[in-house]
Amino acid sequence: MPRFYLTLMILLLAVSAVRAEDQMVYSYRGKTISKEQYRALIIAKDAQLLVRNNRVAEAITRLEQALALDPTLAEAEINLGNLLVRQGRLPEAIKSLRHAVSGQGGHLEEAWINLAGAQASAGQSADAEKTYTVFLQKFPNSKYRTKIIETVGALQREQSNASKARENSQGPETATVTDYYNEAILGHRIRWQPDQMPVRVFIADGTGKHGYQPQFRALLKDAFAKWQAASEDRVTFQFVDSAPNALITCTWVDDPKVLKSTIKKGDTKLSSLSGALIKANIRLLLGTGGMNDPLMQFTALHEIGHAIGLQGHSPNPNDVMFFSANAGHRNHGLTPRDINTVRKVYAADLFANNVTADHDTGVAELEAKNYAKAMEAFLRVLKARPDMESARVNVGLCYAGLALQCDQAKDFTNAEHYYTEALKIRKLLAQPQLLNSAVQNFAAMLRDRDRNAEADELDKQLK
Repeated sequence: MPRFYLTLMILLLAVSAVRAEDQMVYSYRGKTISKEQYRALIIAKDAQLLVRNNRVAEAITRLEQALALDPTLAEAEINLGNLLVRQGRLPEAIKSLRHAVSGQGGHLEEAWINLAGAQASAGQSADAEKTYTVFLQKFPNSKYRTKIIETVGALQREQSNASKARENSQGPETATVTDYYNEAILGHRIRWQPDQMPVRVFIADGTGKHGYQPQFRALLKDAFAKWQAASEDRVTFQFVDSAPNALITCTWVDDPKVLKSTIKKGDTKLSSLSGALIKANIRLLLGTGGMNDPLMQFTALHEIGHAIGLQGHSPNPNDVMFFSANAGHRNHGLTPRDINTVRKVYAADLFANNVTADHDTGVAELEAKNYAKAMEAFLRVLKARPDMESARVNVGLCYAGLALQCDQAKDFTNAEHYYTEALKIRKLLAQPQLLNSAVQNFAAMLRDRDRNAEADELDKQLK
């Protein structure tokens, strides 16, 4: 779960006031400042103490008072924006941080990082990407450069996945404003099967890990209970004492470097076979950035969502399965869209008997190399079950088989057409290597016809 803002608070340095020739002289960072600026700094430093004591609302009030005295105090404006993000007041946060980067805060890395993070948390992915790009141009030697590059990549992937989900949408039955089913399944549905219920869950002991708190275990169990209730008990859980006996394992880590990305608060690795989940490993990060109870519960809900088959992310920043954690939705549970999506993932299959019959027919015709008849059967399966990856693979194999038959019959025009269709299917697959033979055969045909440059381009798809 990418966390796109780094909650960077700027620590204000000491301010001084000395008497010189019967007058008070105020200074900050080696420069003389006015009395109002001095008072603003004192108030802003007071806000820092309030934040340390988790008195965020009072700290916001103090920062607003400081800015009323000195509107140019960039540190106060950046810290104010950051605290507004924590409270979920994203439009106000973005306004404050935009003002900071356009003024005295433009030279401060924290201003740009927090602005981009607030934009990402508000679902403004394109704006966030632009802001991060400006950051990389302005601060090429920043210690945050690696994290920002990872963040930009994550934003781009999420935007790409959302675009593909819209392209693959099967209409209002599978993608509506009341759920994010297409974004969640990433082209193929996987889930725990009825004969696996209750899914056995092991939660490791986090004692001794930096940042671990005993109540985190109960928060994690509660998150599992929330998803079970949301699914109407279509997916159920049983906690076990041994990892080898579990289908889902949950472990705590206190080093962000062990996660798949340094910008994450947790990650989940899934193993599946033919649409059935067979193993899920959840890792939850401790220690960095102050993992409090609301953030831990939000992170747990998000990662468990992945563990039960919601592979992708919601495009709506209010949902638990949105790709970025922000304080605005850490304090509530699953949204109606989260609930509708998991229920759709675990819905009883429509036309189950017909799907099974058509699939069996398709397999038989495919084995007999009756590719046209096999394709008709698999297309019927996909019409009823657009998320069925195995049927989509088999359609690709049918195209590849027809192409090879035409190639052998010297019907190169149709062969090229069928190979091209097979490659289109290949791009949609979670495991495109299943159609590598189509790429290899197509490249061989092109070389036989002295179209070597095109064949070389196809070979690149195999690397």
